[in-house]
Amino acid sequence: MPKNKDVQKKERKPRNKKAIIISISVTLVCVIIGGVGGYFIGRQVFPQNDAIDYSKMKDKDYEDDLEALMKKYTASKSSDYSTTFKPYEMANIGIEKIKNHDYVVSKTIGLVKAAGVDQTVRASSIKHKDDSFLENISASSMVKTGKRFYQSNGVVKTYNGNNIETDKAKWDEQPTSELSLDEHEEKWGKNLSRPLIYIISSKTCFDTSAATKTNDGYEVRLDLSPKYAVLRYVRQMVEISPVKNPRFHSIQLTMNLDNELNLLSCAVDESYSVEMVITAESVAHLDEVYTYDVETPIPSLSENLKY
Repeated sequence: MPKNKDVQKKERKPRNKKAIIISISVTLVCVIIGGVGGYFIGRQVFPQNDAIDYSKMKDKDYEDDLEALMKKYTASKSSDYSTTFKPYEMANIGIEKIKNHDYVVSKTIGLVKAAGVDQTVRASSIKHKDDSFLENISASSMVKTGKRFYQSNGVVKTYNGNNIETDKAKWDEQPTSELSLDEHEEKWGKNLSRPLIYIISSKTCFDTSAATKTNDGYEVRLDLSPKYAVLRYVRQMVEISPVKNPRFHSIQLTMNLDNELNLLSCAVDESYSVEMVITAESVAHLDEVYTYDVETPIPSLSENLKY
C-alpha cells in the first residue's frame, strides 16, 4: 500500500544545512601528511561494503630490497640510467640518496579541491644532521589546521597550531605526543627519517610508469596503485580523524632527478571521493622542491617559515 503524501513529504526533507557544512569541514580537516616531504592532503571515505581491509596487509610485503638496489646503483656506470633501471627504481634511488646529505630542505605548495572548496597546502621539511623537522599547514574558508613534528634523539614530538593563516600559525608550547621512532611510524605511517610515505616498488607501480632522459637529468612519472601504494598513508588518515575506510582513485608522481639521480622536485596528483553526509569528488595537486647541502637550522616553536 503506498505511503500517504504527508509521510512521503517528510521523508524527502532535505539534509540539514549545518550537517552538510560539518561534513565538508570534516572532509577538509581530514588532511594528512603525505607525499615526499610531507604535506596535507584530503582523505576519502567509502561505504563499509566498499572498504579495504588494510589491517591484513603489511608494508614490507609490498616494498623492494632498497639495500640491494643501492648496491646496484653504486656499481653502475651507465650514461643513461633510464636504460639501466626501471622508473620505480630510479625514484627510489633518488629518495634513498636524500639520506646521504647532512642538510636537506624541502618546500611544498599545493591545493586540494573538495566539495567546491579550495584548501591551500603549505609544508616544509628540514634535515639537520641527525635531527629532522616537518611542518604542515592547510587552510580554507571553512577550516584551518596545522601540525609540527620535531624528531631528535630517537623521539618525535608533535605540536598543534592555532591562529592559522595560509603559511603560518601560532604553535602550542606543549607537545600532544612524544613517541619513539617505531611508535611514531606505527601510528603515522612513517617517522621523519623516511622522506616519502608512499610505497614505491615493483608491486605498487603500474606498467604505465615511465622515465625519460632530459637535458638536465631525468623525468620519472609513476602511476601508483591506489590500493597498495598507500598502506602507510592510510594509517595517517585514520589517525587524523574519526572517519574510516580511506580509498584513492588515482595517484601520479612526476619526479625530476639530476644526472646522478638526486631528487630535485616531485609533483603529486591525486583524485578521490569522500562520502559522509554528502559525497564529494576531490582532487589534489602538490609541488615539492628540494635543496641540498645548505645548513638550515630547525625553527623554534616561536618562529615561522617562509614559503
